[in-house]
Amino acid sequence: EQLIYRCQGLGSFVSDQRTHQSFAELKDFEEELSGTGLQASSKVISFRQEKVTPEICSYLGVKENAIVVKLERIRLGNEQPIAYDITWLPVFYGQLIDGYDLQKTTLFKILENEFEIPIDKGCYRLEAAAADTAIANYLDIKKQTPVLLIDRISYTIRDKPIYFQKRYYRNDKIVFEVRTQRGGSDQKRSQGAPVNEFTTHINA
Repeated sequence: EQLIYRCQGLGSFVSDQRTHQSFAELKDFEEELSGTGLQASSKVISFRQEKVTPEICSYLGVKENAIVVKLERIRLGNEQPIAYDITWLPVFYGQLIDGYDLQKTTLFKILENEFEIPIDKGCYRLEAAAADTAIANYLDIKKQTPVLLIDRISYTIRDKPIYFQKRYYRNDKIVFEVRTQRGGSDQKRSQGAPVNEFTTHINA
């Protein structure tokens, strides 16, 4: 019944209504909530074109002053806000998803299932942040509440960026856990130990 979870080497713990899933695999929001008992959906705040900023330009590999597509959504679990994200896409990919019901489906599903564009890999950066007025309103929390910010770039084949995303998670709803291993030699340590498992704990 998922009331207890086990962490190798540490023991067993009361889950406190949190469900575990692997995060070592690149997943979309619906896949993150799979198996948690929560129904994933989204509320689209905006979907529009705008000029790219220098920061987004570097992530997407587009020219300065190029036009990109900006998508803002509140991500829901059983109609309750779990995360808020902003996604920037090159116009080509933005035009492909235009017209689809982004409240009920994900970018991964559209691109992979409808257009056979594989999502090959991703790069994540995690940091703590404080909710400003807009984010607090979207997530139904108080202003300046600590949130978890994940910057994410997703790539298709040949390391071509599909989108850059900033996602703000409510820290009372989701926790991330990384499991890794120590390298067996100085050479391995210098190269960095591999991540064996990166899991999420979702508070329903």
